[in-house]
Amino acid sequence: MFEKEKFSSLLKTKIFGKNIFCFDTIDSTNTQAKMLAEKGTEEGTIVIADEQTHGRGRFSRSWISAKEKNLTFSIILRPKISLERIGLLPFIFATAIAKTLRKYYTVEAETKWPNDILLNGKKLCGMLLESSFHNENVDYIIVGIGLNVNQETFTDELAQTATSLFPETQKEWDREKLLSQILLQIENEYFFFCENETNDILSQWKSYSTMFGKEISMSQNGDVLNGIAIDVSPDGELLVNVNNKLVKFNSADVTLIRH
Repeated sequence: MFEKEKFSSLLKTKIFGKNIFCFDTIDSTNTQAKMLAEKGTEEGTIVIADEQTHGRGRFSRSWISAKEKNLTFSIILRPKISLERIGLLPFIFATAIAKTLRKYYTVEAETKWPNDILLNGKKLCGMLLESSFHNENVDYIIVGIGLNVNQETFTDELAQTATSLFPETQKEWDREKLLSQILLQIENEYFFFCENETNDILSQWKSYSTMFGKEISMSQNGDVLNGIAIDVSPDGELLVNVNNKLVKFNSADVTLIRH
């Protein structure tokens, strides 16, 4: 089971994770975090669970995670930023996680638009952001993160596309230590972003990505298009060459095509 006291003793953040709700089993950390946020719970509060019965990913998919093996958690944010900049938040969190894995563990994690982390071509981490607004101001944002850590096996359906740190590195990971390091990196990146209108978050994110210049498949509203990933716009949109036309995507399910 995730050890709250051990985690707190390792934490070096200013606010992220200082207020933490730990659950053995819960429906969804995002659902619980939203309930807390609605009650006014402060920014930086973390909800973590060893098991989710209804974990969610993007596009209403289920997030399946072995009990007591991985990190499934949600963070409450209350950023004082313009609505136009909210779309850049996934890049901050993805960059922070990839940077942590590379910096402390020499794990060559890669970023994939818009908010996935890959390792050796397979999905290691995913995110789900859910927002609430009041009079065109951000009330709160919930960032739900699922990071596969010590899971040894996956279902036949997921085995081709998902992985975890354990089989890739052949070692058992300390979840409390890893989360404390990730939160410190996330907090640093997040506050720098909120306090500075100009920053290099997209260039950092792109430096961890290998998808550009490669053929990708994009699924959006039932339609599937193939093209070459070119770049990311200043607003975080994916720029794709589709039949020699530059097309912008602000939401799509992206798959790298491997020949």
